[in-house]
Amino acid sequence: MDRRRTDISICLLIGLSFLWTGCGYLSWFYHLADFYTASSVDMLTEVIGYLFQAAGLVAFALHMKQRGPQSTRSAARSLGLLSLAALVMDTLASMSPSGAVSLIFGYAMNIIFGMIAGVYLTVLAEHASPSRMGIIFGAGYGIGSVGSYLLSLPGGGFLSSPYVFIIYAVIIILTLPLAAHITGAPANEASSLGSALSISVPEPDSQSRSSFDFLWLPGLTILFLSCVKSGGFYFPTVDLAGYNVSLELSRAFYAAGLIAAGLINDKRRSAGAVLCVAALVFPFFTMIAGSHSNINYALWIGSYIFFGFYSVYRVLLFVDISRSSSDLAWLACMGLMWGRLGDAAGAAIGIRLSREPIALITVMALLFVICIFMFFRLFQAVYMVPAKETPDYVISFAAAYGLSQRETGLLRLILDGRTNKEIADELYISDNTVKFHVRNLLHKTGCSNRKELLSLFNSYCSPA
Repeated sequence: MDRRRTDISICLLIGLSFLWTGCGYLSWFYHLADFYTASSVDMLTEVIGYLFQAAGLVAFALHMKQRGPQSTRSAARSLGLLSLAALVMDTLASMSPSGAVSLIFGYAMNIIFGMIAGVYLTVLAEHASPSRMGIIFGAGYGIGSVGSYLLSLPGGGFLSSPYVFIIYAVIIILTLPLAAHITGAPANEASSLGSALSISVPEPDSQSRSSFDFLWLPGLTILFLSCVKSGGFYFPTVDLAGYNVSLELSRAFYAAGLIAAGLINDKRRSAGAVLCVAALVFPFFTMIAGSHSNINYALWIGSYIFFGFYSVYRVLLFVDISRSSSDLAWLACMGLMWGRLGDAAGAAIGIRLSREPIALITVMALLFVICIFMFFRLFQAVYMVPAKETPDYVISFAAAYGLSQRETGLLRLILDGRTNKEIADELYISDNTVKFHVRNLLHKTGCSNRKELLSLFNSYCSPA
């Protein structure tokens, strides 16, 4: 199966899922405004609603941990049922004549939204090309962001009308063949991420790194990053109305940053990490700008563009960790979970101190200092680990089996999961030439197919 087609399917699956769940969240958000004050709506959605989404992500992760990585296919196949359940909850929450009932169904909806995100993030980790995960995720979220804006264009409260739920149902139907196509694609093997992505993720039992550095440090760093972003960049709903800017329009600006962040993270994760932290400068500019609405509006736009780096990085950090071992597949969605906890905490601080700018800046500055300290510790643990003198197994393997220089190069690409067409594009040779070299490679190693070749290479690298 063509790897590029699978990557495109994953991108569209993420984009369509994010599109309808993001718009569904806004439909509920606008409906609550009929029953509660603006500040109450912010607390009920951006704080409590996000906590329920985090709960859904945790529930999905625990399910994955209990069932093992083989449950990814069944989870992807159940995406349609999860989406249908979420659509029913969203419809009831957004059409309810009672605010209390709207909250009950809305929080149930948010739990399922978290589980849906868990599905597509795990699919991203297991089936997407390792070298293109950033752009796949960034473009997917970008599609959802622009789509949210387009759905808001009819105006007249279209996202609050009953007709929009028909569109949500159509979008869900479109995701079904995508999920089926992806689950039929071969899964990625657990990889050595250091060579593939320029990061150093240790095994869980590594004696060179504590379990805190391996699991808790990334999570807490993402939590503080999210808290500073959400608290420092908190805009009360009433203020957004004052700028005459819609929440949907913010998602359109967001898309540009997401795509740029995806490309940069695919090139080098450490660069994406640095830009992620650099994006947190914008909230402080918005807080200092205070009541200068024109300046604040420009910073608001710039912040959403640069926050794409933050959104992509927090997901990819844990996707990368999950791919370092087959036993860690359940961690793929935990970056978003930690992010949602930080989003909720930051929003709560922003709501509480929104009318006390000095106190808000002080609290956010203290949290920012903690965030920077933790980030540099994470950066040192993940990206600046001293390189060990490890043998190049590809070279020694090639020497042992008498491979030519061209065959050695092909072996590296095969180990990276490239298809014949991708190898041809990479080396600027024809498909037939690739097939010729691959046949010679298999003949020299005594293998009949790629699977046997990979098994032979793994056995060579890890002799009993």
